[in-house]
Amino acid sequence: MRGDMYPTYITFDPLQPAKLTKRWAVRPKDGGYLGRVSWYGPWRKYCFFPMENTVYEQVCLREIADFCETETRLHREAKTANNISATKATTFLC
Repeated sequence: MRGDMYPTYITFDPLQPAKLTKRWAVRPKDGGYLGRVSWYGPWRKYCFFPMENTVYEQVCLREIADFCETETRLHREAKTANNISATKATTFLC
């Protein structure tokens, strides 16, 4: 994330995970609720779902975008690692 390059105004608080994916509440540091980040199946990536009537400036948008990109990459890496492990296990069973 770009927290070292830009001021950080928001936090990503973990929520109860969905069946196969994680979810986070997006909150301003001074309190409140801006929306959530969760998996969006049709796009196969983590996306931000903002609350109505919320306004964002470029720093917050970058932080949210960076967070979504990082979590999507981590999710795909973990899924790939799990698939490789499963393939090795089935190979030994044959």
